Amino acid sequence: MPASITKLEASLAQIQKKREVLHQSILQHQDMAVGSVSLVKGTCGKSTCHCASQNTGHLQTIFLFKGSDGRRRCKLIRQEDSDRLLNAHKSYSNFKGSLRKLRHLSRKEQAIGVAIRKKRSLTYK
Repeated sequence: MPASITKLEASLAQIQKKREVLHQSILQHQDMAVGSVSLVKGTCGKSTCHCASQNTGHLQTIFLFKGSDGRRRCKLIRQEDSDRLLNAHKSYSNFKGSLRKLRHLSRKEQAIGVAIRKKRSLTYK
């Protein structure tokens, strides 16, 4: 059984509140590392180090992979910039998640709008 108009309107109000929260979330993000960040481990080359015997590796380099013009570019990140870049990448991931949630809310909002239109449509016989 289709939902009543008041339930549909209440759903729209809830969506509006969620949308406001997401807008605030989007506006909070400042520095964003657009692309993907990879932490690369490798062996240091010392025969007495644990990474040579256990094959676990050390965190040696951080790369930022970014696509443009259909090509993927790799950028080596300096050690002193690693924390800033990792935080900026986390911010970018959160930003993308917020946009994804906004798109989902828009689809729900559109479906509710269609349901309201159907409820309020006059039929003439």
